[in-house]
Amino acid sequence: MRPKSNCLVEAKEEQYKFIGTHILGDLYGISNEKLENIDFLEKVVTDGIMKANASCHGIQVKKFNTGGITLIALLAESHVSVHTYPEYNSTFIDAFTCGEHCNPQLIIDTIVEGLKPQKVIINQVRRGKNKRIRYIKSD
Repeated sequence: MRPKSNCLVEAKEEQYKFIGTHILGDLYGISNEKLENIDFLEKVVTDGIMKANASCHGIQVKKFNTGGITLIALLAESHVSVHTYPEYNSTFIDAFTCGEHCNPQLIIDTIVEGLKPQKVIINQVRRGKNKRIRYIKSD
């Protein structure tokens, strides 16, 4: 596993409400050039984190023999993950943030925009108080 720390920020220690938004995406029809490129994936994830006003405390990356990549970004608010499957031209992504001061949908939108998949399925889960699951999008 290759440790990364290019997105480290100084974040205020805040207490977040016991609520969160978890957005999950299944993306299909993506070029292997993007799915196997660690630097590209780190950039789109980091760009999304910045757009969402989240605080990144590091990125860990593991590249598998198949060419697939698992990327995890640790946020003060929770996490972002990307799991690529080049052999299927697909990836699973998710972004979970606690509290209400940042928007995980912006992280997901930035990743989707960068990967340019042919098909996108997105689900949103509200966690904590006022829980709900919502099917957002399928192209």
